Amino acid sequence: MLDKGLVVMEPTAVLRPWFFTWIAVLVLVVPAGCGRQSVGAGYPGAKWAERVARGGFEQGRSGKRIDFIILYTTEHQADRAIKLWRESESLSGHYMVMLDGVVWQFLKDSDTGWHAGNRDYNLRSIAVAVEGFADPANPENLTKRDPLQNEAQLESLAQLLKWLCERYEIPVDRAHIIGKNQVPGVSTDTFPKGGPQFWGGASNKSSPGGRWNWARLMERLGRKPDYQSLIALTNCPVITLPEANAPLITTLAAGETVQAYDNHDGYWLVLVTGNSMAQPYLESGKHHWDGWVQQRLVQAVPIANAVENAH
Repeated sequence: MLDKGLVVMEPTAVLRPWFFTWIAVLVLVVPAGCGRQSVGAGYPGAKWAERVARGGFEQGRSGKRIDFIILYTTEHQADRAIKLWRESESLSGHYMVMLDGVVWQFLKDSDTGWHAGNRDYNLRSIAVAVEGFADPANPENLTKRDPLQNEAQLESLAQLLKWLCERYEIPVDRAHIIGKNQVPGVSTDTFPKGGPQFWGGASNKSSPGGRWNWARLMERLGRKPDYQSLIALTNCPVITLPEANAPLITTLAAGETVQAYDNHDGYWLVLVTGNSMAQPYLESGKHHWDGWVQQRLVQAVPIANAVENAH
């Protein structure tokens, strides 16, 4: 950046012709729009990738408060993912965390990205994508590697999320740090079969998918899992968010046991071991790592006493 390399001269100094040539060359070698430190409100550790597209986002937040962080996998190789978030007229997000730990920023935090497939959630959230694939068999995964949540990426992601949560007073829990596969759906002209009873936004996206280890991420953020075995007292819905009428992931049968690792406001957060229910635009599959159940519908299973050793 030029403002970090200003030359201070005495008032009597003579500016030589080579000085202006040097300045011109320095300006030309700075890539247009990419690689600079973020401008405006944003994460100090991010590189700024200025959007080329004029549409695909909204200035401001229509008076809404930021109270969610929505996490995604890019579902594209790094270069294509960056190009898409810079150039698309129909979608956008705020941050992208690469496998090598580099963080890119595309929108000011104060602006609204188009990412969740649900405008209300767009207005209230920061979008963070991680380089990777919900399903490693995705045809876009040309390398066929599966390094999701490697140490460099996970640590950079954790630092970014901590900063965002502190800056915007977002609670560090799974009720407020969510995946796109938790966002309630809506019906649109393009996706008329959608609705709030479904998940993944209007088009039922499964990102970041059933392989994304939320417990590992939350522990990195300082919220250590507290595992507890539960048994369903009746047929028990497993839903995407800890709130009434949240979209259904699957249903526990009466008597079925499940493992919880966190809780919030009358709900247990449990591990989802089977397939999620089919959605209008997505077949049934392993699309969720975890989900919420009402505490009144399950009972904690007593932890067996440790067997006394022979000594």
